[in-house]
Order: sequence, then structure tokens, then C-alpha cells
Amino acid sequence: MRFRTKLWRRSEKSFATTIPQALLFLLEPDKKYNVEWSFDIKHKIWCVDFLEAKKKPKQGKARFLTILWKRSQRSYATTIPHAVLLHMDEDKEHELEWEFDRKLQKWVVAVKEVMGR
Repeated sequence: MRFRTKLWRRSEKSFATTIPQALLFLLEPDKKYNVEWSFDIKHKIWCVDFLEAKKKPKQGKARFLTILWKRSQRSYATTIPHAVLLHMDEDKEHELEWEFDRKLQKWVVAVKEVMGR
């Protein structure tokens, strides 16, 4: 299963993306969540998990937390940690590709340049 979402500039130093609803299927809409971005060194991929928001979570090595916010009635979004976008050419348009890795049992994300637009 694979989804693509647009990556947009939120501010001078911040990018954001919508989260495909299929990824949020098991979340309770009345609770607040953080998005956990962690780098799997062995597989060289970024993994994404959704954690119920606690008071103030600690940031770990190769682990970043961003807030999941309601963008519209049916849309949620989050900012993207700079580490995920490290090798991205900011002058070109990009989108994120979300894919469920059955082996890892996690959602993984890749930054893809948009061609021909």
C-alpha cells in the first residue's frame, strides 16, 4: 500500500504535509497525537509512528516528534523534521511517498522530486 502527499513550505525554515487518512485509521479523533519520525539505520529509511501526546516528550537520537494537527474537517497535517529533508533541493517541487513496510510493521516515508509539473 502506497500513498503520495504534497510537501509544502510552511515558513522560511519549515515544511509540512498532509497525512493520508489510511494512516490515521486506528487513531481516536478526540485525542491529540504526536508524529514520531525515527531513522532505521539498518534499512536506511525513515519510519513514522503516531503516539498519543503526553505532557512534554523527550527527543531521542535519530528520533523526532512533531505535532499532528487538524487542517480541515477531513484532513490532518504535520511538519517534517529537517533531518528527513536533508538531501532535498528546496528549489524543486517534492512530495512524500508513504508506504507500509510489512517486515518492519511500520509506515516509512521517502521524499520524491515531482517530475514534469
